[in-house]
Amino acid sequence: MDLEDALREISALGFKYVELNCHEHLGSKIRDDIPVSRTKKLLDEFDLVPAALMGDSDFAVSDSKLDAMLASVGKQISYCGALGAPILRVFASHIRAQYVDGNMFDRTILNLRRIMPVAEENGVRLAFENHFGITATVDDVARIVEGVACPWLGFNYDPANFVPVGVDPIEAGRQLAPYIIHCHLQDAVYVGSTSYSGYAYLEAGAGIVDYPRVIELLSDIDFQGFLSLEYESIFDPVRGTRQGLANLRHLMAA
Repeated sequence: MDLEDALREISALGFKYVELNCHEHLGSKIRDDIPVSRTKKLLDEFDLVPAALMGDSDFAVSDSKLDAMLASVGKQISYCGALGAPILRVFASHIRAQYVDGNMFDRTILNLRRIMPVAEENGVRLAFENHFGITATVDDVARIVEGVACPWLGFNYDPANFVPVGVDPIEAGRQLAPYIIHCHLQDAVYVGSTSYSGYAYLEAGAGIVDYPRVIELLSDIDFQGFLSLEYESIFDPVRGTRQGLANLRHLMAA
């Protein structure tokens, strides 16, 4: 869907807040410096408030690509701040697990530190997500957030992303609780033939993640951020999002 169609459907489903995608929906606007006012006008039209932006980044890129990557993330941060969204989701790196070593961690941490002044200047917190590779495990996530050691960097907790790498999502959330500032809620199911170690993603509450315990955990740690429903399948995203919302409301009520 284009941005306008997506916002129309999200509003019709009863959402008040929305997380916008920098790559799919805002990429050309950010890249070409199109005024933020145009996006604000669309959000106002559908009575939606921006809770966060889903950015794209890789802080372990080679020196030849580093300046362009930092400039791109800087634009995403500025757009996020101008839009009034408090969180920009970032990826620490897309590097595959077999290439991860101490040097890659050092490089990622150093480059994240370089962008922190931009985040502070714009009043935007960066939330890096557990997303395989260099952020696959609890120790990986803790190593990065503790290495950067900046209040403008936190953790985007995605319980389902821990499943394909064999990490218990509940225990991971418990150990990483001090760093969680944002949550993506989707689910996973084993199908045996996808790129995610045999897992496919579907709406929260429809797979194997123990979401009653996830909600209990977030309540126990007094999490004050947003629970952002994520639905990755291209097949009937309106149905998937509607069902994910119904499932989450049921879990919250219980």
